Amino acid sequence: WREKLLEIGFESSRYGSLSISSYPTGQFGFLLCKKINGSGPNLAEVERRFDDIVERGLSTTYYQPKFQEGAFLLPLWVDKYLYGTPELKGSKLNMKNEL
Repeated sequence: WREKLLEIGFESSRYGSLSISSYPTGQFGFLLCKKINGSGPNLAEVERRFDDIVERGLSTTYYQPKFQEGAFLLPLWVDKYLYGTPELKGSKLNMKNEL
């Protein structure tokens, strides 16, 4: 599986496992992959592909291209904690003492 992921544009890949006692089988497996910069489509390309699908009469009630852009956004306090994101200009948010 790792070689296949590296072939299709990922720089690295790892397997992870998580045990949850309330889940029927007790375990989740997942892949963590890092893309090579520039290897994936930009938002304009994703929107074009989506428009093509809709024009062909295919549709979805859940997915929209904006998910591509915001799928991995963090809450502001987490972003600030991890990356030191500066305060938003004009914002009433002041999280200096939150953490």
